[in-house]
Amino acid sequence: MVFETTSELAVLAEKELGHQLSGASSQRADIVSHLDRANKIIYDGGGLLNYSDDGRRLRNEVVFSFARSQNPLVITLLPAITSVNVTATMQSNALTFDAAPDGSNSVADYFIRINGEGEVYRIDSHTGGSTSAVIDGDYVGSANVSVASCSIFKLCYTIGSNTISQLISPINIFSKVRGVENISIVDKDELYKQYPLADVQVAFPNICALLKETDGSIVLQFNSYPDKLERIELDFIPIQSTLDTLTVDTGIPKKYRAVLSYLAAYFMSARNNDSRAPNFLQIARDMFSELVQWNERMQSTADENFGRVSIRGFNNPPMITVQKGYTLAG
Repeated sequence: MVFETTSELAVLAEKELGHQLSGASSQRADIVSHLDRANKIIYDGGGLLNYSDDGRRLRNEVVFSFARSQNPLVITLLPAITSVNVTATMQSNALTFDAAPDGSNSVADYFIRINGEGEVYRIDSHTGGSTSAVIDGDYVGSANVSVASCSIFKLCYTIGSNTISQLISPINIFSKVRGVENISIVDKDELYKQYPLADVQVAFPNICALLKETDGSIVLQFNSYPDKLERIELDFIPIQSTLDTLTVDTGIPKKYRAVLSYLAAYFMSARNNDSRAPNFLQIARDMFSELVQWNERMQSTADENFGRVSIRGFNNPPMITVQKGYTLAG
């Protein structure tokens, strides 16, 4: 029997737990909440199902084809603003521009290099349309500057609004004119170590770091900024809707959907110190392994070069290669 809807999955969990099945179980709402927990774990790559009983990692988090968003998130990378001049006083964090840097738009959280100097400052506060701004620390140039040249550039971008559960790395670049094929997502400490702000250059970025992840939104910082407007697309796994008793389709392939029931049964039995808990977890692991194999078959090239088929370059005809190193970021 194939269990499809949340209600059917809940009945299966109830049966395995030995609950009375006449009408709705008194624990139905509790079971559905654990089904929802199990569903989110699988969408996010498997969690505890990727580990053995003795704590050994069996596999990395899995990027499931059904979990990925059909449409990517788009970031427009901005070039530097160099059309304004700035006045700054040593040991003061106040700046004055000769015009609003970006019209009615705020440049708060942008970075600024003044008069070509090595130091780079973050603009801590600025109101759109204003000619005044405050940087993150005192100006430490060799002397006061008046109406000096400056470069104001954006490295940090906030994307998603209660949207993103997991970002998939690397970020692929689809452009005919770029030598860079993708942007790797690294630890922020590694970004700061390899690309300190003083060394930031005008170039298409090839590295970024996940600075912050809050309520389905993320902040990415790139290692450079482009010389013109650029578009990049971010592949991601969206936050899943909460399952309830009316949910018809969880999105997981029907054949493997019962894994949710056994993982929910595990959560409930483990909470109650039920000796059957390890058995439920093992059944869930076995079912999850079958789901992983299904996912590999779906994305396989039908030979030993398993991975994601992608076009490399824009020669005629284009070269088809297999990209293997994509993972969940964060």
